[in-house]
Amino acid sequence: MSVTDTFMRIFFPSQAAELELCRVHLSAVRVDYNCALAELKSARDDLKSLKEWEDKRYREAAARFEAYRAESQAELKVKSEALLKINDIRNSIVGLQRLDWSEHVYPLVASLDEAGVQGAGWPAAREVHRPVLVQLNEATVELARLKTELESARQSASEALVMSQTMRDLDVQHQRALDSLKVLHKQSARAKERIRSLRVGLIKIFHDEATSRKTQELARSVLSDDLDLVGNG
Repeated sequence: MSVTDTFMRIFFPSQAAELELCRVHLSAVRVDYNCALAELKSARDDLKSLKEWEDKRYREAAARFEAYRAESQAELKVKSEALLKINDIRNSIVGLQRLDWSEHVYPLVASLDEAGVQGAGWPAAREVHRPVLVQLNEATVELARLKTELESARQSASEALVMSQTMRDLDVQHQRALDSLKVLHKQSARAKERIRSLRVGLIKIFHDEATSRKTQELARSVLSDDLDLVGNG
């Protein structure tokens, strides 16, 4: 302990205690500062290592990408050349309007093989496509049958359409006949009513002009018969 510390403890004890406390805090702050510096250095070292690792991974990825691009370009070149050959074969088929095994089929297979497209052999291809040919033949037969049924259905529909038109015409004629009968019935009813009125008028005239009992009885008899006749009509 220094003379200054002893002097402070004797004459200024409270300030000496505060000074001692400040020294303790300062010592703790120095310790924390040193720890923080150590952590910062460690973080810098970790960051440097991470950057080196990322640079290494980037260089490896760039190398793999360059290798893949070179391989893809080579494969694309081979496939492009094969497509050009296949296009020449197609143009030949279209231009000649025929298909030749030596001129078209074999060069086509060779171009596909060069492009890395390996086809199936003859036995495997035959087994795969034989059911397709059988189904094609069956579908052809079924199509012919359906066409026949369709033609028959069209003919039946045409006949039904003609019959339907005939039925509509008959319905129209029947309705017209009914309308004519209704008109005739009304005309007949009006004629009967007119005849009845005329007969009643004539009988009344005869009845009024009769001078003898016999004439009046005759008139009554005629009137009764006529009224019965009109009622029955």
